[in-house]
Parts: sequence; structure tokens; C-alpha cells
Amino acid sequence: MKIAIAAAVTVFMSALPFAVNAAPVANFEVRLVVECVRGMAAFELETKDATKTPERLCVSPDVILSQADVVKVMKTQRDKYEGPILAITYGEAAQARVSQITRESVGHRMAIMTKGRVLSAPVILQPLLGTSLVVSGQTEDIDQLLKDLTNGARPL
Repeated sequence: MKIAIAAAVTVFMSALPFAVNAAPVANFEVRLVVECVRGMAAFELETKDATKTPERLCVSPDVILSQADVVKVMKTQRDKYEGPILAITYGEAAQARVSQITRESVGHRMAIMTKGRVLSAPVILQPLLGTSLVVSGQTEDIDQLLKDLTNGARPL
């Protein structure tokens, strides 16, 4: 599964066609990918390519962002040639944590997880300073993440 993540740009927020409040059950988490040490559980990075050996990743026990921090989820498409995007808005309390950790971790990877599975592990290219981020990827992956974030609730 390939999912990319970036800081949200305000212009996307006003152009998104539908939104739904995030569900209260913690299916979604973002954690730092760390070096595996003895006794640490490793997660397989999800892949749809059966010819590739899945990458095994260890993640920090510290949660950077969880579903409890998410206040709004919006899905749209930037243009007809690109895949869908999911804008995830989180509260200001989480903003300080996300900003600090991503500032200190530029060049490292973070794991985007849902239901204990690692969906993607992009490299942090720049600090996430706002209260939202944008996730892009294949339609089925974005739809699954939206479903997990909203516990299957239909967007408004």
C-alpha cells in the first residue's frame, strides 16, 4: 500500500466536497518508525504486490497522533489526473505534539497505522506545523482509511 502524507494547504480545505466528524474509537495512529531491538514486535508494511517481500518495521510505543485527536476528515480529489486525498484535521492540543516530534524527526519515517496495521511509512520531509495533514494514495487505500477513521459512517 502506498500512501503519501503532507502538510495540508488551506486552499484544499475550502474546496473539499464532503466531511464527517471522526469516530471516537481509536483505529488510527501515527507513530515514529524506530530501529528494531530484541524483543520488539515488528509490523509488516502492507503491500498489494505479492511478488515483493513485505518490509518489517518496528514502531515507537509513543503515539504522535491518534484517532482521539482527529476532529474532521475530508475526502476529495485535487484534479482528475491524480488520486484522491484525505484531509485529516486534528485539535490544537495535538498540534504542539505533532509539530515538535516532526520538527525533531525530519528525515525519519513515521508509520500511518489503522487497526494495528502499518498502511504506510513515509519519510518526514518537513515539520507538520498546522492542525491538518493530507494523505494521498490509491482510491481503495484512501477509502479504507476514511472508513477506519469514521467507523464506517457515511460522509455528509
